[in-house]
Amino acid sequence: MGVYEITQAQWKTVMGTEPWDGQEYAKSGASNAATRINWDDATAFCTALSKKTGKQIVVPTEAQWESEER
Repeated sequence: MGVYEITQAQWKTVMGTEPWDGQEYAKSGASNAATRINWDDATAFCTALSKKTGKQIVVPTEAQWESEER
């Protein structure tokens, strides 16, 4: 599991989109976290990144997420 949030620069490099652009209360900037992302978007990001890297990348399950927060 990743240690850090996906940045806007990383998201834009992989997906070519900016879902946060023009959204109220969204901070823009390459090092800011990618926001306005839903589960379907996150899954699509993981699929696209998997294709680019050749490694399987998935959204963590609830159990994986909770075990990492302890």
